[in-house]
Amino acid sequence: MRFSCWALLLVSAAFAQDAGEVLSTMVHATTMRNISKMPKEKLALVDPLLAAARKATQAGHNGEALKQYDHALALLEGKTWTAEHAWTHGLTMKPGHHVLKQGERLALSFGEIWEADEPLGKRPSLEVSLVPAAGKGSPEFLKTVGQVDAAGLAKQPFKTEVTIPDVADGNYRILAVFEGLGEKSVPVKISRGLMARLEADKARAAKLPVTTAELPSAMGLIAKVEGANRGHDGEKLAPMDLDADLHQAEQMLSALEKGKNPYADHFGDLQKSYKSKVDGSYQPYRLYVPTDYNPSSTYPLLVLLHGIGGNENTMFDGYGNGAVLKVAEHHSYLVVCPKGREPASMYRGSAEQDVLDVLADVRRAYKVNPKRVYLAGHSMGAFGTWSVAADHPDLFAALGPISGGGDVGIAPKLKDIPQFVVHGDADPTVNVSQSRLMVEAMKKAGAEVKYTEVPGGNHVAVVVPEFERMFEFFDKHIKQ
Repeated sequence: MRFSCWALLLVSAAFAQDAGEVLSTMVHATTMRNISKMPKEKLALVDPLLAAARKATQAGHNGEALKQYDHALALLEGKTWTAEHAWTHGLTMKPGHHVLKQGERLALSFGEIWEADEPLGKRPSLEVSLVPAAGKGSPEFLKTVGQVDAAGLAKQPFKTEVTIPDVADGNYRILAVFEGLGEKSVPVKISRGLMARLEADKARAAKLPVTTAELPSAMGLIAKVEGANRGHDGEKLAPMDLDADLHQAEQMLSALEKGKNPYADHFGDLQKSYKSKVDGSYQPYRLYVPTDYNPSSTYPLLVLLHGIGGNENTMFDGYGNGAVLKVAEHHSYLVVCPKGREPASMYRGSAEQDVLDVLADVRRAYKVNPKRVYLAGHSMGAFGTWSVAADHPDLFAALGPISGGGDVGIAPKLKDIPQFVVHGDADPTVNVSQSRLMVEAMKKAGAEVKYTEVPGGNHVAVVVPEFERMFEFFDKHIKQ
């Protein structure tokens, strides 16, 4: 009952649209199962549910897979799985958009990811309120709807409208309470004039030549605000400062209109974007430029791949509060983290192209030593490190996969690339056997491998302590 490379690829190949939710739920459920101290007789109830979820995933039955995983998680958490519990967990609420203004009418749609196995036997009333996201202040009552056919939402979503009251700008949640069943909420932002500014900024950008260098980074910020309005970032909406994003885009547009590079003399942690050749979208990435950067010299570049559920910010912000950037500054490296297209992409297809496009964009704008380009990642990023390097072995001087695995059949393609591999032997998410198999195959193929297996190490805690040793390993390996 361990997380495997096969399971990862199975989910990501089955349905790209909802792979992130299914895969993150699968990782959580499998990890909980592996660390559970429940008696065997109770675990015997969980294992068939996980098996059924994997089978549903393979068949492309997304809702059924999520239901089985949620059922397993409820048991692992000591909860009773009832019809009401199943209905509440499967409930969805979708607003027409997420960035609102006072006085506007907002459409709400209620549905279910799956159909409950047991009938609810009730038609509850629905009450909708606007609640401050910070938990301070009184809720604003919006609407009451009587006798909603809750049992039929899986087949026929229920739709209604509410009016946004005259409240202060800020972060809120639309809260829907179904009497006697449960509740659901979604984040929204209320802001006077934000969307009007967005349209004005888009008009300014449209007047610039499409070949303008760094225009994609300004457009990426504009696209970020548009995506937040459509709900693409889900629960990550509240901490976003969309006003600051537009302000930064406007400053960049002002510089570009004057023919200036908005990143000139900017060092440290930067947010950038490029226009994807895959679909024309603006894809974000994070870049670290060491403070001693000088365009008269060339610099090593580390491409760093995030794990499942992450994005371009994860490796910079989520591991030791920017630990990798401190090490990069000490060793004078450029470091870039792509978004990887989707949170569960496995860096295949268009997500692999994202990695290559980000690498090309950094090379365009900065002086990168072509003999010192390195690729590393954690969890899904480790799987991606091995797979992307196998497809493009000519690009990288060394690799750094941590807590991952892959297809041992790619080893001959990587025999000339030195590898720094780390895994905890108590990893409950990706079993240590995954790295052991890859290391054995790489050594058999003739690759130089430095393998560190951390005694008692789990899936995440092994990462930060190895950053310094990984950079030291990279420093010793220059592509011939």
